[in-house]
Amino acid sequence: MASARNDATAAMDFRVDRETGTHEQLEFFGAGPQKLFGSRYTPRTAPSGGVVICPSLHCELLATYRDEVLLARALAARGVAVQRFHYRGAGHSHGDTTEMTFERMLEDTHAAAERLRSETGIAEPAFMGTRFGGLLAAAACRDQRGALILWEPAIESAAFFKEAFRARIVRDFRLTESPPTQADLIEQIRADGSIDIHGYPLDRALYESSAKRSLVAELGDAPRAIFIGEIGRPTMKNPVLDRAIAGWKEKGFTVDVQLIADKKIPWFDPDARRLTPERISLVDMTSAWVEERLTGAKAR
Repeated sequence: MASARNDATAAMDFRVDRETGTHEQLEFFGAGPQKLFGSRYTPRTAPSGGVVICPSLHCELLATYRDEVLLARALAARGVAVQRFHYRGAGHSHGDTTEMTFERMLEDTHAAAERLRSETGIAEPAFMGTRFGGLLAAAACRDQRGALILWEPAIESAAFFKEAFRARIVRDFRLTESPPTQADLIEQIRADGSIDIHGYPLDRALYESSAKRSLVAELGDAPRAIFIGEIGRPTMKNPVLDRAIAGWKEKGFTVDVQLIADKKIPWFDPDARRLTPERISLVDMTSAWVEERLTGAKAR
């Protein structure tokens, strides 16, 4: 860990891709005593734009980790600088899960964007979010003109947490004849401060600060380009997402949706980390879209 270093950053490792010439920098960064773990990917020439990747939470952070690494490398190979990071209290970053709130995670997202700006000169990066990270990506880019990239986004936080509760209930159903209800789990969070979801704590501070969030509200009304990678069967419908897209288009947003025929990314799927050809295709489509949108983006 970086606790032995008191400066603002602590470099850990540096890698140069022999084929593409892109650079990867692992480090701890941040102004406070609790550092963020980050991975920055830069092209061999001056970047044409930048992207900050906002991961999901807990089980899902691991489920999509490899996909986000591949996306970052693909973007760097196309001339786009990328900053990945872990929120304080999650992954390799400092901090405790009990301190995680939506507002604190948003601070971490802005800190990652500032780190990318300071190291690359990209004044206005785009933001990419996976699942719950989509809410943070939307909130982070609200006050700027940058593009928004979303993978299987959580449109409403209530639905996201409902999936987490369902995962816990399914697990307990296999272990006991009287599994808890969703109401029981919510009451336990309020009474005990936390519940366990497959080995990860869902703490009261995070739940209560995020419980009424929505992608539409976090993003605001300023038109921008949005890419959505939706994962599932072609016959599956998502009326909540469809309404959000229709509303954005009415306000002048440009929204491109790609449906990837693969298994969704739920909390409880033991095969969720499996890298499939379909998810590799999503990486390719996303990086091509970003390159097209960010070509000509000016560094300061």
